[in-house]
Amino acid sequence: MNSAGEILANGAAAEPASARTDADTPAETAATVICPACQGRNLAGARYCSQCGKLLGDSPKCSVCQRPWQPEEKFCPKCGERRP
Repeated sequence: MNSAGEILANGAAAEPASARTDADTPAETAATVICPACQGRNLAGARYCSQCGKLLGDSPKCSVCQRPWQPEEKFCPKCGERRP
């Protein structure tokens, strides 16, 4: 038994929540995908961004060469097209 009085099924004392780190949570250790719209972190396999709700993997593309836009780009580095 620990100071909180928790005992696991195998008889061992449970680790108090205060001893756990953020890295122990599954969301932090799983692979993440960055949202192209808001730069929010999402779990791999998510279809929609948990921060802004945009569809993930559907990033805007240059209308001329179809290269995906990076958030900071104003002109396409491949063909020179101005971003709308």
